[in-house]
Amino acid sequence: MNNYKISEKFESLKPEQVFEAGRTSFADLEMEIVKDRSFALLLQVRTTGDHEINANFIVNGFQNEFTLTLTSETADAEALHALAEQFAERLKQNFSEQ
Repeated sequence: MNNYKISEKFESLKPEQVFEAGRTSFADLEMEIVKDRSFALLLQVRTTGDHEINANFIVNGFQNEFTLTLTSETADAEALHALAEQFAERLKQNFSEQ
């Protein structure tokens, strides 16, 4: 199983704003939301298509940080890294729209 994880700090945004930007980013990337725990600022999503990639997106309001963890049985490390970069780019675009 391949794994890829990124953690980044956020400033000047509320945790709820980061969470909503993450939800929008996953929708932009056409990923399916499996679990939405807005009270815990947690999203579990997966891709559809040739390679299933599972993602956990957690926003930590106490440390002003979010974490994206990607895992897959079939996708290689490069595919996970590419998806993480696409997500981070979309997330930053969605931050600027708020």
